[in-house]
Amino acid sequence: MAFHDRNPDKNKYRDYPKSGQSNKPSVILIAMAIMEEQPRQERRNEMKPEYSSVDELPFVMSVPQLAKLLGIGRNAAYDIVNSGGIRSIKIGRTIRIPKSAVIEFIEHHGS
Repeated sequence: MAFHDRNPDKNKYRDYPKSGQSNKPSVILIAMAIMEEQPRQERRNEMKPEYSSVDELPFVMSVPQLAKLLGIGRNAAYDIVNSGGIRSIKIGRTIRIPKSAVIEFIEHHGS
């Protein structure tokens, strides 16, 4: 007879992670929960561009703003900036991309 069979109160601990395993929910489970809560139409609206013309672009932008503008991931945007693919200005520890650099990048890499 197993220990848990003799002590029914101990069965409640079977679902807890064993030592060395994380007890945090996985990122996938969290993302699925968020997507279930958020209606599909709202998610589509998040994908729509923030700016409808070049004139509406801010004078300088952050790397996450650049990523959203180009429709790429944040890490890809940092890769482009760090490789010198797009001009940037470093102010302390922050990176800013001038509007003119974004326009040059789009014109050079556009079709």
